[in-house]
Amino acid sequence: MPPAILFGLVLATLYGSGFHLVFGRRLWQWPIFWIAAVIGFFGGYAAGELLGLDVLRLGVLPLAACSVGSALVLAVAWFFSTPTLGQPRSISDEEP
Repeated sequence: MPPAILFGLVLATLYGSGFHLVFGRRLWQWPIFWIAAVIGFFGGYAAGELLGLDVLRLGVLPLAACSVGSALVLAVAWFFSTPTLGQPRSISDEEP
């Protein structure tokens, strides 16, 4: 495995785990946040390469673009995986 991919996976794992540590409410959200961080990281890499963004480049990885991509996808994952406060969990939780 190329070192850039391995380093990218390590950083994405740190991003996903740190995001879950701060914003996660349930244990089942951790794999969602990890997958979101990996997808966002490498999506940010692709966008950074296509747009020619060279901010904070470490080797072949444009860290700024990768980090922004990871943060955006993590925010979307958080929005769709966090239960809404004040809403009943299921129909059986509602009072008659």
